[in-house]
Amino acid sequence: MKNKAIYLYNSQNLISALDELREMGLITGQLTKNALIEYIWKNYPQVAKKHNL
Repeated sequence: MKNKAIYLYNSQNLISALDELREMGLITGQLTKNALIEYIWKNYPQVAKKHNL
């Protein structure tokens, strides 16, 4: 999972990165994607703003 964390960190488009992780089966469903977005907003608001989450 470490490689995926690096992938998300370096991503130009965080939403697309989350979608790709879902397609790869590493996150499941919209609920998990939304939970990750909430986590990013809570812990990394500057990143969330940059990526228009």
